Order: sequence, then structure tokens, then C-alpha cells
Amino acid sequence: MRSQEMRQVALEYLARGVPTAQLRFDPQTGRFLSDNGGWAVTHQDVILPLALLYQTAGTQYPQNAGVLSLAARGGDALRDQQDQEGRFEFIKPDGSRWGKTYMCWSMYHWVEAHGLLRGEMDPERRARWEAGLRLCFDGIIRELGDAPRAHNINCWHGMALVRAAQLLAENSWLEAGKRIIRRHVAAHSPEGYWDEGAGPTTSYNLVYVHAIGLYYWFTGSGSQEGTVVLLPQRTSRRSTNAPQMLGDLGNIEGEMATWAKSPACRQKRRKCNETAGL
Repeated sequence: MRSQEMRQVALEYLARGVPTAQLRFDPQTGRFLSDNGGWAVTHQDVILPLALLYQTAGTQYPQNAGVLSLAARGGDALRDQQDQEGRFEFIKPDGSRWGKTYMCWSMYHWVEAHGLLRGEMDPERRARWEAGLRLCFDGIIRELGDAPRAHNINCWHGMALVRAAQLLAENSWLEAGKRIIRRHVAAHSPEGYWDEGAGPTTSYNLVYVHAIGLYYWFTGSGSQEGTVVLLPQRTSRRSTNAPQMLGDLGNIEGEMATWAKSPACRQKRRKCNETAGL
């Protein structure tokens, strides 16, 4: 399939989700709710595809006032939920509460939506969104410090800092984001995975590769970041110790079974059990 055909398929796929977003939208709060009426901050991530559909030809939604209103009100709801440090209370749809957080996925979706829609906003809303985004990304830098550990959320924070720096012209975020991404590239094992979750795990690999892939796209070239350009090759390479994480998925179950019986895997399990006190 050619790139333009894939683009159109993707747009149509996103467009099919608009009626669901309309049904789940709560006009009193600007939140997008679960079927049970619950809410989580990540429900607001839908504002990015809505903003993209509003600004992109190829479906029935470009320059659609209703779609614009949904995206704008959804972003307002994010700003409404921030505390003085720009954090959100992480509430799951079941009502459980998990403390305050800078939700990495929602922050990325919000800053991208801001970039797409800022020309459509009135000055008050634009300033309010930007103030909230600045609170958040400044807070992320304070929270992570100079040497954040390799973790899928931190990797997404690094990528989002780079993108936010580009969209909001904040150079200090750019350097911090690049530094975080470099640390995660350095933590990538020779076998093609990250250790999180007693790896290799395909799910965590997907999260890391997604973030670093977006970073690679935003920066235009990985050459200045050293080993970033090697990441796709290292991730897809076959190893005697771990299964290939991307490609040849038909044999993944057999390779995972082999890996689970290997000395390297047993050693990793022992290390994780010792850390957990088991």
C-alpha cells in the first residue's frame, strides 16, 4: 500500500471514532467518559485525533465546528484538572485513585492538539492551554532530575519534552528531552529489548519504540543523537538469548518459550525476585 493510501485509511479509521467521542462527551465538564460514567485523564487523549481531523482533508470533518468544539472543550478539561504544579490526579474509570502524576501520554496528545488548534482559539483559551502545558513540562523536568532511570513513562516524557520545545519555543526543554532519550537508547540491550518488566516483553518494547520513533521523526535525523539511528536494527536483530521483538512474529511463541528456559532468563528472574524480596 502506498503512503497516501495508508494515510487515507488512517484518516477514515480515526473518523469512525468521532460518533463514539460525541456520545462519551460530557458537556458539563468537557470530559470523555467511559461507558460506566467513569473517567481517567487519558480519556482526553482523543483531542489529538479530533484536532487532526479538523485540520486535515480526506474525511467529512475538516473545519467541522462540532469537532473543533469537542477538541477545545476536551483540552479545557485537562487544564481544569491540573493542580498548582501542573499535575493530574490519576483516577481510573473504576474510581480508584493512584496519586498525582504528569500523565505522559496525555501531555503529548495535549501539546500536539495545541499546535494544531492554537490558530483557531481565542486569546484567552490559547493562553490558558499554554500556561497549563508550561506548568506540566517544567514540572516533568523537576521531577525527573538529571539522571532519570530507564522507564517507558520517562521515555515518553523525553519525547514529549522535545516536541513541546518545538511547538512552544522552549530550548531548555529541548536539551532535557534529548538527554532523556539518549539515556533510554543507552539502556537498550544488545538483544534488542529494555529490562523493564523483567524483559523482554513485546508490550514494553512497543511503548519504547513508539516514543523513540516519534522523537526520530520530530528531530528529522538521528545522526546527531549517536546510537538512535541504530535502534531499529538492534530491536529487530535475532539473538540466541532473546526473541526478535519486531518481525517474524509467527515464531514468537516458540522463541519466547526458548528464552524462558535460558540461563539468562533464569538469572534475570532471580534478580527481580531478590529485588522484590521474594
